[in-house]
Amino acid sequence: MDYSSDKIVLNFYTNQQYVIDQCKPQLAKKWIPEWWKKLPASRTESNLHTEGSPVPVSSMKQCPAINEILKQGVIIPSWCELHLSCNPDGQLNQRVFPEHTALLPHDEEDWNFHKPGYAHVKVGSPWLLKEETGVQFMWIKPEWHQKDPLAYWGVPGIIEYKYQHALLNNVMVAFGSNVKIMTGDPWLQIIPLSDKPIEIECHLVSSEEMSRLNTTNISSVGSYAKSIHNRKRQEERDKHEDN
Repeated sequence: MDYSSDKIVLNFYTNQQYVIDQCKPQLAKKWIPEWWKKLPASRTESNLHTEGSPVPVSSMKQCPAINEILKQGVIIPSWCELHLSCNPDGQLNQRVFPEHTALLPHDEEDWNFHKPGYAHVKVGSPWLLKEETGVQFMWIKPEWHQKDPLAYWGVPGIIEYKYQHALLNNVMVAFGSNVKIMTGDPWLQIIPLSDKPIEIECHLVSSEEMSRLNTTNISSVGSYAKSIHNRKRQEERDKHEDN
């Protein structure tokens, strides 16, 4: 990680005008949900310990943990309208708009030991993301920002965006359930493992530029890790040449 930088700049790239217009990533502190804003910080309560006299009691509005996760990092809205219907036998029916959005399932053997009774879909994204310091990001589902946070399970993880730039979402749906995600719904939250301030820049670029930025090779077993390793080695060689 580059510790010399005093901020984290996230450069989001897309060749799709609609995501610029409808679902640009924003700092999480700008996405505070309305129900949280309306929640009172305290309420009065009477019980045996107060001898029947009302006393002020803190609500969860004053919980530091919830307050911090609500405003940390970046919220990435859904870039598609996604309809998922999973029957009791695990057959997943899916519709997505725009229809060119890639839906890429993993093999059930990859998760059945951990999430039995769930179907999986990986949703391709019109965004690529670059960040120069190499800081790692915690990648989570923004539970507190969603209207129905128990509708599906969002796969968490930790990732960087210096050497790879893909921005996907992995969704797992319980057998016998239906899920509807609308374009613009809060969908991903990425939180840097750093206390440096964040800046966001969104760029509308050509398809050729998107192809140039999409440098990670995932075509064969182990190729993703190898491509990241090779990029890091090349970066070190370039530094030695400059010196």
